[in-house]
Amino acid sequence: MEQPTYMELLRRRWLMIVLVPLLVLLLSAAIAALAPARYTTSTRLLVTRAAQAAGTAGLSDRGEDTTAQDVPAIIQSEVFRTDVAAELARQSHSLDTTAIAAALNAGFSDHTVSITAQADDPAIASALAETVPALLRTNGLRYWGDTTITPAQPGLNIAVLDPATPPTRVNGPRALASQLALRTLLGLAAAIGLATLPATLRPR
Repeated sequence: MEQPTYMELLRRRWLMIVLVPLLVLLLSAAIAALAPARYTTSTRLLVTRAAQAAGTAGLSDRGEDTTAQDVPAIIQSEVFRTDVAAELARQSHSLDTTAIAAALNAGFSDHTVSITAQADDPAIASALAETVPALLRTNGLRYWGDTTITPAQPGLNIAVLDPATPPTRVNGPRALASQLALRTLLGLAAAIGLATLPATLRPR
């Protein structure tokens, strides 16, 4: 018995090929419509250990300044997140330490640190991006375990290289359209794969 070709399989199963990506599109759109808006902002800092700082906090075993590369871990620490929550509360924003951990992200290169903040409220995203450098500037090496630190002598130099950008919506219409298009194409590829599976598995 003659086996159907790829094109014949596609013609026979055209309805599945149409319906699968259409269902993927509709389901993705419904999920996206229910998702809350997310806003992001970022700032870039220059972080260095103060030359007059005593002790070894923020120094490697070879005496190298590691404060910038430590910042990503510092901002995820319970102590730092608690301070952030308290400062946000002072500004009439409510965010617990778990949500703060999810909202903040940091990366470093040499002595430069990039801070990204995401939140459902653009005002909270901006507050997070502004609070991080403010706390680092005020409390300095206390976050590195130096208990002798005071706000007058924090032991840390913080310079804002790029101020916090205006919050932009992460899941706005443009991003949503790109995601829907990609998922629809993946659904189409899966439908075609299923439709032509008998020909693919046919013994040679």
